[in-house]
Amino acid sequence: MARVSEGVGVTPEPAMRQIIFPIAISAIVCLCDPAAAGAPCAYCSKVPKCIIVCPQGDIADTVVVMTIYGNPQDGDAVVLSFDECPGFALCPPSSPASYTILSPTSVQVVTANGGMAIFALRVTGACAGAVRITARGVLLTNDHDHPLSALVNVDQNGDGVITTADEQILAARAPDDPLGDLNCDGVHDASDMAVLMAHLGHQCPSSAVPTRAATWGSLKIRYH
Repeated sequence: MARVSEGVGVTPEPAMRQIIFPIAISAIVCLCDPAAAGAPCAYCSKVPKCIIVCPQGDIADTVVVMTIYGNPQDGDAVVLSFDECPGFALCPPSSPASYTILSPTSVQVVTANGGMAIFALRVTGACAGAVRITARGVLLTNDHDHPLSALVNVDQNGDGVITTADEQILAARAPDDPLGDLNCDGVHDASDMAVLMAHLGHQCPSSAVPTRAATWGSLKIRYH
């Protein structure tokens, strides 16, 4: 840790410089461009490392969008993209839905109440480190600020219903398997099994939302 002794500053260590440098550059850009001052700041925003879901849509994930000055951004469109999750599929959302479906592999929520975008997704499938998150077109999950988020599902086998089969799959996962970390605390342990058991019997509705169809074209399904 850098220290200051008798008025003489000590140069920050390399790790500290890596944090300070992008913030300084962002601050300069904002001072030069008033429009940029109100833009989403990837480093300042809060992004979950895990998007935790249940086909019934009763688990909420939150993205908080902030500016470079630490001000929350209400009214910004936050998009989760699951293009790199081959097993991902949307279930029909509840009515009224808390999110907008933009395509078979992307959903959107507009921030409110302190820059928060709250997603309670009804999906099947999971993937490790492949969920891209943007806010008003600004990529929040990038090499410098936040890694790509994992999609973690209590529906461990992706069949749309939580049964003892999912319990068996979860029990067999290794301690460091991110798809077994159902509470996003960084490790797969007994607490994750408790999460699954709390959702036992939950399921995707029988009717389906189109998934990865070649005829999707410009069609966008929006639920309000």
